[in-house]
Amino acid sequence: MARRKRGPPTPDPTTFANQTAFRAMERRFKNRYKELDLHSVFDAASLHDANSHGAVRVQLGVSLQPELKKAFPDIMAAAATSTADHEPDSPAFVFPDFPGFIYLPSALPLALQRHFLRTSLADYTRPANPSNLHAHWVIPPHGLWDEAKQHRNDPELPLVPLCARDADPNTDTPPVHLTPLPAAVLLDRLRWCTLGYQYDWTTKSYLRAQSAPIPHDLATLARCVAIATERLEATETENDSTQLGTGYPGHAYTAQAGVLNVYGPRDALMGHVDKSERDLTPPLVSLSLGADAIYLQGGKDRDVRPIPIRVRSGDLVVMSGEARTAFHGLPRTLEGTYPPGLLESKEDDDVDWHMCVEFMLRRDVRVNLNVRQVFAE
Repeated sequence: MARRKRGPPTPDPTTFANQTAFRAMERRFKNRYKELDLHSVFDAASLHDANSHGAVRVQLGVSLQPELKKAFPDIMAAAATSTADHEPDSPAFVFPDFPGFIYLPSALPLALQRHFLRTSLADYTRPANPSNLHAHWVIPPHGLWDEAKQHRNDPELPLVPLCARDADPNTDTPPVHLTPLPAAVLLDRLRWCTLGYQYDWTTKSYLRAQSAPIPHDLATLARCVAIATERLEATETENDSTQLGTGYPGHAYTAQAGVLNVYGPRDALMGHVDKSERDLTPPLVSLSLGADAIYLQGGKDRDVRPIPIRVRSGDLVVMSGEARTAFHGLPRTLEGTYPPGLLESKEDDDVDWHMCVEFMLRRDVRVNLNVRQVFAE
C-alpha cells in the first residue's frame, strides 16, 4: 500500500516574528491549508451578532443614485430598464472604533460596474498609464489591449511576440532574461496600472512633472462619491451623527491620481498605509469589481485588531480623516464569486466587452480602482 502523503506541518503562530493583531488576521485568511471560516467576517448581505463589529448603519447626506444618474445618464438609464440590475441599497456603514472609514455596499448597479470593468481593461491600460509590464517588455504605442484585439479580429495576422526590454545600464538591476510573448499572453500578467500623477517608489512621493489625465469617467465617479459621503446621518437616533461623513466639500474634490489593481485568486495586498499624498484631507475612494475579497480595515498601527469585511463587486470604500493613515490590506480573493449578470451584455458587436468577459472568466479576478487627490487645489 502506498504511503499517504502528508501536507506541510501547521506552523505555531506563537513562533512567528511580527505577530501583531493585523499580521495574525492576514495569516488567517491567507492560509489555504484550512477551510476558510467567514463566520466573523462583516458581510452586508448577511449580518448577524457575531459579525457586526459594532457597525452603525447610516444614510448618505446626499443620495448617491441621483448623482450617478446626472453624471452617467445613458448608462444609468440602461440600468433602470435592465432586468439584471436592481436598485442598490442606500444605507452605508461606519464603525465607531475606526473613524473616517465608510463602507457602501452594492453602491453601483450592474450596468455601471460593466462600464468600469470595460474601460479599466480596454482604456486605462493604454501606454500613457504605466503598468507592471512596462518595466520588462516593450509595449506597442497602441497598447497591449489593442494589439491583442487586432489578432482576435484577424487570426490570420502574423503573431509577433513582444520583446523583453533591455536592462537599464544606469541602475544596478541585473539583466532580466524574459521570453518574448504575444500581447494576449502578457495581458494575463497584468497586475497594476497607475493613473494621473505618477508615484516614485524610491522617494515615496508623487511627481508633478510626470502625469497623464485621470480618466474623466473615473474622476466623475469619485466626485459623486465625495459629494454623497460629505455628510452622513445615523439611522438610529441614539447614535451621534456629528462626527459622521468625511466633512470634505465633495463638489471641490479633484481626482488627481489612481491605481488599477488586478487580483488573481492567489494574489494579496499586505497591510500598508497610503499617506504619500501632500494633502490628506480629501478622502480616498475605492471601487471593487469582479470577484469578492476579504478586506481588512485596521487602525493607526498593526497592533490594532482589524475588521475583516467581505467586499463584493459594486461596493465602495471611502477613507477620510483618521482612516487615511490607518493600516489596511486585502489578504484573500474568493474564487468563483462573480455576481449573477455582471458579465452579461446585449452589445453583441462590442469586441472590447467580449474581450473583457473572456479576460475575467479566464483569470477569475477582482479589479480594484482607487482614486485620491494628491495636491491641494
